[in-house]
Amino acid sequence: MSFSRTIIVMFLGCLCVLPVFAQQDACQQRTIPVSVETKDGTPAPELSSADLEGTYQHKAVHIKLVAFEPTLPRIILLLDTSGSMQGTQNDALDIAEELLSKIPPATEVGLAFFAKDLQPVALPTSDHQKVMIQLEGLRKSPISYKGGTALWASILDSLKMLGSPRVGDAIYLISDGGNNSGKLTEDQVAATLIRSGVRLFGLTSPSTPRVQVLLMEADSWVYMQQMIENTGGTNVFLYNRLTIKHDLDEQRRQLIGFSQVDIDLAENVDKPREWKLAMSGLLKSQRDNLVLKYPHVLVPCH
Repeated sequence: MSFSRTIIVMFLGCLCVLPVFAQQDACQQRTIPVSVETKDGTPAPELSSADLEGTYQHKAVHIKLVAFEPTLPRIILLLDTSGSMQGTQNDALDIAEELLSKIPPATEVGLAFFAKDLQPVALPTSDHQKVMIQLEGLRKSPISYKGGTALWASILDSLKMLGSPRVGDAIYLISDGGNNSGKLTEDQVAATLIRSGVRLFGLTSPSTPRVQVLLMEADSWVYMQQMIENTGGTNVFLYNRLTIKHDLDEQRRQLIGFSQVDIDLAENVDKPREWKLAMSGLLKSQRDNLVLKYPHVLVPCH
């Protein structure tokens, strides 16, 4: 082969490879939602890239940018109306209505009920009264609480109500965490949420009959807690009477107020893997008072 032909072949080969490298580079760049909890209840400080450090696969993660997100997240209120929620529904509805009354009026909130199937009730809207009327209608129909629970499928179906999800959007799940219907696994659902940048928040209420449920359902409650943490959300236990007011106030702050953090990874993500994000650059007394809430798992971008 002549020298000139060799150069042409090499050039064409580079053109074929470039899109692959570009795709790899894009997959190594992520934007994640991060919120900060203060242990003493004081306002959280505004963070900068110098205040954070990350590691993935024992390699440093480059924190490119930390920017507080001024756009309010959209929230899907997802209420479990399966038979196992009987007896706890009024307490759960009280807190759902309180959430609506205390978040900024411009926040777009959608509503869905689920048991074996998802029942979309209202697409995200800033008309909170419209959502409130639907909640009151559910309160007046206790017979609506019946049937099995397709928890994982319902979470995934409720995600579709956001249309094109934005980083920091949220699903607020009110459930006892049981799952006894549907073929989806918790890993499939968690990966989809993480990839979309949507956080899962929870108000969970394991009821008295829960000691009698199948082991599979009890396991799903544990998996739900893990999914909430892995997506960067927080969970509040409905019957923790001593701290529930403080916990709900803190949860609302994290639900609405968060930062978008741009990161660069040293390598691509081949499968769902944990990574670490930690505080740095602050006084130890400040670091000890802060808890970062962020997606603890990175997933492949495809």
